[in-house]
Amino acid sequence: MTYKYLLPVLFLVAVSLRAQSTLAVWHFDESSGLFTKESVGNSNFSVRNDFPKPESERLSGVSGNALRLNGYASWVEGNLTTPLPGDQITVSAWIAPEVYPLSSAAIFTNVAGNTGVYIGIDKFGRLEIGATTNGFFSQKISSAKVQIRRWSHIALTVNTSEGKLRGYINGLIVAEQSISTGALNWSAAGALKIGKHQASPVSGIYETGLFCGLVDEVKILDKALTESVLTGIFNSELPAVLPDLNIPTARFEGDPHRPIFHAIPAANWMNEPHGLIYHNGLYHIFYQKNGNGPYWGRLNWGHQTSPDLVTWTEQAVVLFPDPASPDQEGCWSGCSIKKDNIPYIMYTGVDGATAQMCLAQGNSDLSSYDKYIGNPVVATPPAPYTSNDFRDPYIWAENGSYYMTIGSGLGGSGNSGGAVLLYKSANLINWQYLKVLHKGYPQTDNSGVFWEVPMFLNFGGKRVLTAQPVPQSGAPARILYWTGTFAQETFTPDSIKPKLLEPGDALLGVTTTTDPLGRTIAIGIIPDILPAEEQRKHGWANLMSLPRIWSLSTDGKTLLQQPLPELQKLRGANFHAEQVAIAAGQNTFLPNISGRNLEIKALIDPGTATRVGIVVAKSPDNSERTRIFWDVPFGIIQTERNNSSSNVSAPKGVVNTLFSQPAGQPLDLHIFLDGSVLEVFINNEKALSTRIYPENPESVGLDLFTQGGTATMQSLDVWNMKSMYDESVGTKDVPATGKKNAIIQVFPNPNTGSGSINLDLPEAGNVELRIVDLLGKILVVNDFGVLNAGAQSLQFDAHNLASGTYFIQAIKGSQILGTAIFIKQ
Repeated sequence: MTYKYLLPVLFLVAVSLRAQSTLAVWHFDESSGLFTKESVGNSNFSVRNDFPKPESERLSGVSGNALRLNGYASWVEGNLTTPLPGDQITVSAWIAPEVYPLSSAAIFTNVAGNTGVYIGIDKFGRLEIGATTNGFFSQKISSAKVQIRRWSHIALTVNTSEGKLRGYINGLIVAEQSISTGALNWSAAGALKIGKHQASPVSGIYETGLFCGLVDEVKILDKALTESVLTGIFNSELPAVLPDLNIPTARFEGDPHRPIFHAIPAANWMNEPHGLIYHNGLYHIFYQKNGNGPYWGRLNWGHQTSPDLVTWTEQAVVLFPDPASPDQEGCWSGCSIKKDNIPYIMYTGVDGATAQMCLAQGNSDLSSYDKYIGNPVVATPPAPYTSNDFRDPYIWAENGSYYMTIGSGLGGSGNSGGAVLLYKSANLINWQYLKVLHKGYPQTDNSGVFWEVPMFLNFGGKRVLTAQPVPQSGAPARILYWTGTFAQETFTPDSIKPKLLEPGDALLGVTTTTDPLGRTIAIGIIPDILPAEEQRKHGWANLMSLPRIWSLSTDGKTLLQQPLPELQKLRGANFHAEQVAIAAGQNTFLPNISGRNLEIKALIDPGTATRVGIVVAKSPDNSERTRIFWDVPFGIIQTERNNSSSNVSAPKGVVNTLFSQPAGQPLDLHIFLDGSVLEVFINNEKALSTRIYPENPESVGLDLFTQGGTATMQSLDVWNMKSMYDESVGTKDVPATGKKNAIIQVFPNPNTGSGSINLDLPEAGNVELRIVDLLGKILVVNDFGVLNAGAQSLQFDAHNLASGTYFIQAIKGSQILGTAIFIKQ
């Protein structure tokens, strides 16, 4: 607004405000403190904060400071001493919601029973108003919403002589209700609350009727202001800058369990990530989010972006439930897909009774999505399947069509197993059900009765189907997978029995994408496994795994995992040692090395030892420690947590994974410790994730150990890792390496009898090329000698190969640099 028009508006506002009295006002201009001043009556109101570390910070507001409420543990409460009128009233406030509440949240209320005055927003962000006149409580919900992460001016007016109750957003009437004429009844029994509903519902140990965001300039006036005056107030007071909704830095200071280089929301609850996609130079990842507290509830789509998969920035939520919509009770998991370079998401909309597949189209930077007006595009499971569990779409394009898998169970069909259902579409809107892509046999393979978050990945012709059985009968959640082939829209698995991606339940809900280098990038959730009371104390729950590169073994039957090499950008100070002899019964091999955020690379020769490994998060008295070790005779890597934490609620026991180690070869362990998070990679092939919760602030020690003999640490590197928010991390440039997706080459070719594999070598080194059959037998080895860093195209002779399918591998040392599939016809 220009000054030419602003001055008349200010004059009208000033004239109008002289015509009534301000009965109460909360400016929230204190710099800090667990009280706030009501300025007219000069009385203190308590800033309630049921949080172990009460927050007292104020943030920049509409005028001076504003109060930040966290959505599950903070509100204002007190008694108003000023007499209130019985004929006309205006209650107004400036608010900037971070998210919508899980149930109706009051901005102002003194209601007790059915007596009093109330203004707030419901779970869809719609304005709610209510007032009692002549003993009757009247209320109204608007169809209009307040905006997320924007300042909105809301107001309620009561005019008993006119018989009208009105609600306003930014000066415009959005709700109107006829009321009983007579006296306006104020509650004498209920305390006045700002930010909390008078009857806040409870979910477990959490109240859900609390506001999350900024509140400022809450006022009570003794006159029902008009629409023109309220419009003038909005136009004259609206700040030029967006509200600062950053989580106060003090909230998690000193929390030893919170990671610093794993992607995680700024606070509260996240669940499985989904929709990972590379678009216009940025990676985007979405996830189920409850921004109102560290607990599961009425989910929407959180959003983070990254230029490199290493440093992540949280963005505004992109998808909210809408009333009278298939997603009115939650926007659950789904996937991203591009059609004509336009980004779309398919997600699971939950209406409280059923789950349905819904489509939305993104804008250019994926900061918002427009839901398809014809949702749902798939409304029910196909006949004869009647399972209510039907969700988590995954889409890919192939041969000019789109295919979609949906996780489900075969309830009602005479088979109680989990299943992945297959659909087909030409346009992402009209979907044809084809068949059951794959189903489980829970009586023999222990694969459960319902599968969620399935994916169907293409590794150069070989397919990998992943699914996550819902936990049942004490069995933990875990990711299963099958390898196989896909032809004539039929999946033929290499084995009916699934393989286990990781032991236990510490890596779940994985989402994948193909990066510009052709690598399959995978990120999952690493859940918080403490009880709800502990999560409430911490103020956050769950996080994302480090990005991994997925590839297939040479026989095409095992899914391999390795950490993203670009994570090297996070490395800080380094400790390096070689040829360290580890004798049984000794300790303090690394007395000066410590940290709670570490990367560790170790190459271990077991020698005569039966067990050899690394101790992390070790206290000086050894009462807290976590051991990661190689049980040599049994070919097992174990993470032993029996002494990881003095907290009796923390998980105990051993997490282990079997692996095959060729005789005489050292073991390559690659460990990431980040607060309470532990990710272990074995020979760049297998992974093992878990959570530990050391309580002692001095549990930061690092050591080596062995049993049964002497082992040798051939090489050891330890890096203190930087926070992903450290500005120096973003300036580093680390060459991207890792296994790439296979590229199919079919010969004979009219022009040549040679095959090729293209590489981008991160550094110079000796490279050999192997040709391997589908059974893993090495047929040909070509040593190309030392090659320089940079793009390379390695040629190989195909004349002497019989007809069939082969894997071509380029190898430097023990690292597979690239893989291709070669078909000789």
